[in-house]
Amino acid sequence: KKFGFPGSKRDYLLAREKAEKIYQKSGTKKHETGYFYDKIAKQARWSVPFLICKKMDKEYNKIFMSTLELDPDSIYIIKKLKKQRKLLAIISNGNKRNVIPILNNYGIKNFFDAILTSYDINSFKSELKPFYQVSKKFKIKPNKVVMVGDRLDEDMCAKKIGFHTIHIIRKTNYLAINPIQPDYKIRKLRQILPIIKKLETAGD
Repeated sequence: KKFGFPGSKRDYLLAREKAEKIYQKSGTKKHETGYFYDKIAKQARWSVPFLICKKMDKEYNKIFMSTLELDPDSIYIIKKLKKQRKLLAIISNGNKRNVIPILNNYGIKNFFDAILTSYDINSFKSELKPFYQVSKKFKIKPNKVVMVGDRLDEDMCAKKIGFHTIHIIRKTNYLAINPIQPDYKIRKLRQILPIIKKLETAGD
């Protein structure tokens, strides 16, 4: 609205969904500043200069970075899982040039055995390739992997290839038009520990 989007929130979500399908097939070009917002504008039939799309992109990143907070349970959970010799990976729909500084800022980068981004793989989580990559890299069957995330339209897509999925409910979750229902829902990160224990007991 700040930049003059003429429609409703629903109109925006529909335009975003259509834009993402184009965006996902755009190779590394999709990471150019303003590219995604330009596609949203075109799908919404909203005539707006590319310069404004770049400003929207930068504004979003500015807001996103300023609102990032490390979950209070994160360090405890990470250390607990590493003590149990669990392999940990981060899968992001972003770019390592954004992801790595965030991890370093919180001092948690070295806890992870793999960091995969859509920029490197040229594929979003909803396209499933990142999940296959994790399974292949660790030489682990999909049913031995647990995906934890807050996006029903991206993170929970891991369920399609056999991952166990845990959706963490945030105060401000992404609005998903085509959500995938997870195997489990939690509100606090430390709730994943009894779930993992349950899966191990069941042989998964």
